[in-house]
Amino acid sequence: MKLRIVEILLNLLFWLASGWLVVNSLSVTGQEVIVENGVETVTLMRDDHLFNGLLLIVSLCILSFYIHLWNILTHPKRKKGYLTTVFGVAILFIPYGLIRIIGSTELLTEILIPGTFEFAIYIFYFSCATGYGVVKLFLKSEESKKTLQLEKKHAELSLLRNQLQPHFLFNALNNVLSMVDQTRDPQLANVLDQLSELLRYVVYDTQGQNVPIRKEIDFIKAYAQLHKLRFDDSELNFNLEVIGENLDQPIEPGLFIPFIENAFKYGALPEEKSDISVTIDLSQPKTIFFQSINPIYPELQNQESSGTGVANVRERLKLAYPGKYQLKISDQDHYIVELQIDHA
Repeated sequence: MKLRIVEILLNLLFWLASGWLVVNSLSVTGQEVIVENGVETVTLMRDDHLFNGLLLIVSLCILSFYIHLWNILTHPKRKKGYLTTVFGVAILFIPYGLIRIIGSTELLTEILIPGTFEFAIYIFYFSCATGYGVVKLFLKSEESKKTLQLEKKHAELSLLRNQLQPHFLFNALNNVLSMVDQTRDPQLANVLDQLSELLRYVVYDTQGQNVPIRKEIDFIKAYAQLHKLRFDDSELNFNLEVIGENLDQPIEPGLFIPFIENAFKYGALPEEKSDISVTIDLSQPKTIFFQSINPIYPELQNQESSGTGVANVRERLKLAYPGKYQLKISDQDHYIVELQIDHA
């Protein structure tokens, strides 16, 4: 807040100083020297019409200055970068045209000053606005980088804390698996082995920035197999359809897990016929489309939930794929999640 006030005060000081310098120095048309009793007195002679014209020009420059500043500061938000240049040229010439139009009226003809002289003033303030805007963008970018680095450190610390329990559980599970008699109870051994692989993926394989989409698909298959053990074959139908062959596309790991987890948690009810459908379209080499559809059971909606899973996915998408993803969630008749990620 204090920095904002300082910036405003510096802006006021800049306009007062530069405006006074432009108007007072450029409105002088000559000087009169009077010598009386050996004392020389110099009096500056000003043109009132020129003075008024310069005031009008400075006023228009103030307006165009901040419009151009806004044009520069909003440049990162534009999909078409060349529009900033187009707007900048328009901002430079429109005030110049306005002063020509105003000065051409019968009542205000006298305020006109030489066009080249006038345009030089516009160029000066336009250059100041450009430099000011570029510096502000640079400082904002540096501040964003520092904030992102700080958030990354907090995220890494949080990740290390969160890894403690899965890592301990992973080791404990391996110990239990070694105690199981695979001859007498092969199904239990198989389940423990699948769970061990899931934990291995979550604890170790997701530590890099990206993983091939095929690994996410394998995880979903194994995860679904474990959940299906809670139901009879007639109670739950899980259908995973993979379209296309671009299975090596990189993706931020674990993005689909919260949606799959919610589908089984809130969309599968014992003693009911439940259909969970997941589609992953990889037909385009640089586009990943994910869709999950599951029924909505009111009696399952009251289950305790942290509510952080989907929110976490949204934040990760903003950081990993800014402007390159579309996430739509509908909960009318069915709970439908549609996520499209573009790498192009």
